[in-house]
Parts: sequence; structure tokens; C-alpha cells
Amino acid sequence: MVLVIGGCVAFLGFAANEVNEAIETAEAEDAAPGGPDNPLAIVEGQGFDVSGFRYASGWQVAQDSFGDVRIEGLKVTNNRTERDGALVEVKFMRGNEVVALVDCTTEQIPVGQTTTLNCISADNFPTAYDRITINDTF
Repeated sequence: MVLVIGGCVAFLGFAANEVNEAIETAEAEDAAPGGPDNPLAIVEGQGFDVSGFRYASGWQVAQDSFGDVRIEGLKVTNNRTERDGALVEVKFMRGNEVVALVDCTTEQIPVGQTTTLNCISADNFPTAYDRITINDTF
């Protein structure tokens, strides 16, 4: 009986430690540049990196025929250790105010492969903004 109880206590201690490590890892990833809690400032047309994804230069901000903001030609290469997809928010900021938001996604990307993000928004093209940021949504 003592061995069973001791084994259960040891197992619960191990499980609690694993959960704690997973939480700490997730919090660190969320706080990294471009993570959900730490948007990364980007410059139109310039390349940048976010958590193992390499976004290529040459992308553009445009206005569609309805007057909405859109992003064209944003390509990403998966340099992570496994197949993954991008799900990001691109925000047009004026001070601390989000004046337009564009959601961009991809299919699951094999390691080393490049694909173009599908970016959509229902927000009007902003008349003024002072920076653009990007962050993973989760």
C-alpha cells in the first residue's frame, strides 16, 4: 500500500512539473517578438522573422476596390522544426489605436517550403497610421 501511494505521489509530482514546464514554454513563446503578447513592428516591403517563420521582402499594402486595406505578396518560409501554418494579425497603428486589422493565414507548410499568405480584412484603408505590427494569434 505504501509503495502504491508513493508511486502515485511521485507520478503526480512528475505530471505537475511537466505541466509547469509547458506553461512556462508557452508564456515565453507568447512574449517573444511577434508572439501574441508582443507584436513586432514591420516596415512595408521589408522582410522579417517571427518564431521560425521567415517573411520575404517585396510585400505591399494596397487598397481594394471596396476601399478596404489588404496586403499583397506576403510570402513565408517555414524554418521551424516541423510542418506548421501561419495565422497572424497585421495591425495598422496610430499611436496606441488599431486603425485597421488584416488577418493572414496559410495552409500547413512543410519545413523549408515557401507559400503566399491569404490576407483578408473588412477594415477601410487607414488614412493615417504611424506603424504596422504583426503577431501570431495564438
